[in-house]
Amino acid sequence: MTGVYKFPLTIRRLVEEGYFKSEEDALTEATKLLLKEYKVLELKKRLDETARRVGKLKGKPLSKLIEEIHEEEDEL
Repeated sequence: MTGVYKFPLTIRRLVEEGYFKSEEDALTEATKLLLKEYKVLELKKRLDETARRVGKLKGKPLSKLIEEIHEEEDEL
């Protein structure tokens, strides 16, 4: 069997074992978890980028850093 068939069977098993009321509920919760993970990864990426910029600025005030970041985002 390929991975295409494993996914629905896993969802069905979770429903049968009582973890979710329906396959739709299981897919909804899985989607929510994926979105949360994506948001966390995006936040981490932004924090890492900010930390990298702060390291380059050495001594510039944070307000100047924030202003420059907003200007760069406006250009995009």
